[in-house]
Amino acid sequence: MLTIEQFVKTPEIINQYNYLQGGLQVQRIKAPKINVPPHYHKQHLLVIYETPKAIVQRQQGSQHVKLQFTSGNVSIHPAGEYGKVSCVNIAINEL
Repeated sequence: MLTIEQFVKTPEIINQYNYLQGGLQVQRIKAPKINVPPHYHKQHLLVIYETPKAIVQRQQGSQHVKLQFTSGNVSIHPAGEYGKVSCVNIAINEL
């Protein structure tokens, strides 16, 4: 299984900060649409949404889940394997 970095062009990174000598990285990202095939994360991901309305669709096994996020919402993604993900109208702080 591939990592995100191997097949997704990096979204527009507005700001990036590194803290604790590489232990924590903060990125501010803006992307109108992202489609990601099944993949895995090497590190845990905490996402803080900054957009009025972001729609995230993901596949979990045979189920398709559609989620809507607004400014201030948070999602946590532990390191590990993930199914297909599609995101529309993304403006986030990624920790």
